[in-house]
Amino acid sequence: MDYRFVPESNSANGKVEITVEQNHSCRERIMDKHENVMREILYLYKDLVKENKVDVEEIEQECREMINRDMAYAIKFLDDFDVRIDIKRLSAAMDDMVFLYGLSDMLERGLVLVRNLVPDKGKIYSEILRGYFFGNSRNTDEKVMEKLPGEISRRQYYREKKEAIRMMGYYFFEVVIPQIHRAGCENPFIRKTI
Repeated sequence: MDYRFVPESNSANGKVEITVEQNHSCRERIMDKHENVMREILYLYKDLVKENKVDVEEIEQECREMINRDMAYAIKFLDDFDVRIDIKRLSAAMDDMVFLYGLSDMLERGLVLVRNLVPDKGKIYSEILRGYFFGNSRNTDEKVMEKLPGEISRRQYYREKKEAIRMMGYYFFEVVIPQIHRAGCENPFIRKTI
């Protein structure tokens, strides 16, 4: 059995079709293989978002204090930099942000696939993942559970969260990353980690 997801695209016929083979035992083995790595990526992503938000806010404030302009202005005129700005720190922060945006884009693609291709549970899985890993960095499992539609027990929530991470790992490593490689796209996440 195949599931087909047809998102909007800029290609000649206006559509891109993604076909995912639904061989249960094969998919289960693949999901087992990727589960722990995906869990680590998601938890690291949550921490990175929190840390970088603070760094970006500090650098933005420094730019405002030093040159009375925002960070975008400082970056735009980096060649004619003002010596009062810590260029190394600004450059490192920008590298981190580019890395984070690349990872965010890839994770968002995986999340869309989970939402649209997982039969019956795709929507709840994506809500759990988005609520815990992509939302407010201080979201706890309890806060995410409260926001889910309907009543769900704590035990059921953790089962659903585990399966959501497994599905995310499957689509992230078996669809998103291969698509990026086939397209020859430069993604800072892949370049930095591989």
